[in-house]
Amino acid sequence: MPNRFLAQLTARLSHDFGEPEVIWQVAVLIGLLVVAWFCARVLRKKLDARRQSRFEAVHFGAESLNKALFPLLGTVFVTIVQVRLRRSSTRRFCGSRWCRCSASP
Repeated sequence: MPNRFLAQLTARLSHDFGEPEVIWQVAVLIGLLVVAWFCARVLRKKLDARRQSRFEAVHFGAESLNKALFPLLGTVFVTIVQVRLRRSSTRRFCGSRWCRCSASP
């Protein structure tokens, strides 16, 4: 039973990767995660340069923030793109102007 489920899951996944939409989604997701990693790295260096504290609690809090920067930025970037794509998917070009469509074709 688990082998059949895994085989079906693998077959569906390989079929989905044949679709151009899925390839674009994966490419955008990877691109956003690279941008989030780069931004987290830049922010971490700037915060480390500014942080000169003698209090251990502040140092501990800053280290926790350093560890959470990449997941937080990745989540924020992906959420922004998801919201933006949902809004733009309801708009279509109708002749000479953009209009909102009530139902997708």
